[in-house]
Amino acid sequence: MPVLYGNVGALYAYAYGRFDKAIPWDEKASELDPDDANSLAGPAWDYLDLGDDARAEQWLKRAIQRGAESVFANDAMAFWHLYRGEQAEALTFARRSYAVYPRRSQALTLLRDADLAAGNWQAARARYATAFPELLAAAPPKINAMNYGAAVNLAVVLHKTGERDRANQLLDRSDQFIRTIPRMG
Repeated sequence: MPVLYGNVGALYAYAYGRFDKAIPWDEKASELDPDDANSLAGPAWDYLDLGDDARAEQWLKRAIQRGAESVFANDAMAFWHLYRGEQAEALTFARRSYAVYPRRSQALTLLRDADLAAGNWQAARARYATAFPELLAAAPPKINAMNYGAAVNLAVVLHKTGERDRANQLLDRSDQFIRTIPRMG
């Protein structure tokens, strides 16, 4: 069960902030399922977070080779390029990820930032309308674990498009939801 090893790796990485301890677990997951791009991307994320570009690149190339449609691998590759200052390449991989699964917030955030930097606020808004239509519907949105991050990120866009009331509503509702999440639970 490779996913179990990957979950332990995620626990070390994201609950305890111990990416060094996550690596053996994520590498074991990839060893058990060497054809799964997501398993191969696990160690890549760890090495990215530790600042080891060379090792991250090795894992990322294998992950992309095994699954060019993997959202997890494309997100990691986007950030690898971003950390290296390669904006165009980063956006290429973010677009791939967004095309596969628009609700993936990491790619969506990179694309939003590029749209805002270019002054293309409507394009950024349109991306969120595609990925999270409930956040822009007429009825007040229900904020939950699946959309609170996007709601906060969308608020930045809505301020730029002049929709300040909706932006403030998203921020208020997100704040209410976030306060219900147990800390280090």
